[in-house]
Amino acid sequence: MIRFGREGSGEGEFRYPSGVAISDEGTIFVLDADNSRVQIFDSDGKFLRTFAVLRLDMAAHPAGIAFDPRTWNLLVSDVSKHCVIVMNPIGALRHTFGSLGALDRQFNQPLYLTVNARGEIIVSDFFNHSVKVFDSEGVFLFKFGSSGTGDGQLSLPAGVCTDASGNIIVADRGNSRVSLFDAGGHFLKHVATKQDGLRAPVAVAVSKKGALVITDGANSSVTIVKNFICH
Repeated sequence: MIRFGREGSGEGEFRYPSGVAISDEGTIFVLDADNSRVQIFDSDGKFLRTFAVLRLDMAAHPAGIAFDPRTWNLLVSDVSKHCVIVMNPIGALRHTFGSLGALDRQFNQPLYLTVNARGEIIVSDFFNHSVKVFDSEGVFLFKFGSSGTGDGQLSLPAGVCTDASGNIIVADRGNSRVSLFDAGGHFLKHVATKQDGLRAPVAVAVSKKGALVITDGANSSVTIVKNFICH
């Protein structure tokens, strides 16, 4: 295990590191939210460089980060400007999409995001209680979820990720569960619920070996669902 970083604003220091993304080569991009920057490290945690995202044309309150291996773009969600910011790996702005609202191409606090194998951008729309999917240029494709407690409904969705089959896993924070949807956004099942000890799941990730990792902000714990393989 390698651990790096401490509280602060210097190189390799963090103030609320809210998101992380990893390139295929192992480069680590950490969204250092309260310092309004992205810090970049090698696979052993050695500091490489940093760039600010708090500029007039960029993020006011960055929340999540994702890496697109097809385009080498970095994507950052901004919960104050209600948009997704697309940058190249050295921090130059490429484009943004989204604004405040409930329409297809709008958000009400886009929280977390991920990029699937097809290069589609998947964004959790926190206060719209939905997940929205866009192509790599930010063109809206589809959305799923609605406010509620039923199967396929969401309440304050947070973390999102995909598995090897392209299924979409959503941390349904307000409903204290993690739900599984297929690549088209159709509900499949609940993977973990209150009965498994979840209270407020925040982030989700799937390892190459098929383990689902869930962080829980309410009980300060991490849950691992082993052999998480979906077909």
